[in-house]
Amino acid sequence: MKKFITGFYNGLCKAEEAIAMFCLISATLILCVGAVCRAVGNPLTSISEIALCMFAWCVFLGADTAYRRNKLVYVEIIIDSVKPKVKRVLFCVCYILIAAFLGLFIYESIRLVGHSWVRSWSSLPGVSYGWIALCMPVGCTLMLITTAIQFYKYVIKGEPKMSDTEQYLEEAKND
Repeated sequence: MKKFITGFYNGLCKAEEAIAMFCLISATLILCVGAVCRAVGNPLTSISEIALCMFAWCVFLGADTAYRRNKLVYVEIIIDSVKPKVKRVLFCVCYILIAAFLGLFIYESIRLVGHSWVRSWSSLPGVSYGWIALCMPVGCTLMLITTAIQFYKYVIKGEPKMSDTEQYLEEAKND
């Protein structure tokens, strides 16, 4: 069962990264096409809303990818200078605060999706604005899962969480 869950989660992570990359590339291309069309005198009205939707999904899915890879900003100088036990306590407090914030954000964004679902895009009347708002609860739920995994890994199991500097030095030792 553990193998199945791990495989499912790894597949979910790969799909999440692929969707985030697709959304970023799509938003960029859509905005470029829109700019060219506007320059030749034939502006497309729905371009900016479609790009906004793609970019919003890219932001929330990309945030979880960066979080999962420990690529978000944290103050290395403080974290790396303390003893491992203190570091675990700091991580525990941080992960609890992050989980509480994400839980609140999920709750409020689900309410926003409910309110936004009845509103349609101005340039695409058949498409609900809820598709843009839906990226928030989905992305934050994925980040909450990442928080739980990292809490287990770094606080409960006590595995060392390496900063970019520590990873670089560790790789340099192995070369």
